Amino acid sequence: MSFITVKNNTEKLNAIKSYCESRIKNIDYNINFMKSNQDSPADYKEEIDELQLKKCEFEKILEIINATEKSSILIL
Repeated sequence: MSFITVKNNTEKLNAIKSYCESRIKNIDYNINFMKSNQDSPADYKEEIDELQLKKCEFEKILEIINATEKSSILIL
């Protein structure tokens, strides 16, 4: 846990980006841990699928943050 202080929109976006990147890294670690402990493909399948969905959400936020005026992003 950490506290952040932001002074402008750039710092806010950087803080959000950093948060998303750390969550993605943590999710990847958890997915890899579960996969390494699988005895069969069905083991941890629901948990891994749920984590993959969360990871996609954070990746979409990063995609939006990194967008430029020439970017087109599909949001469902």
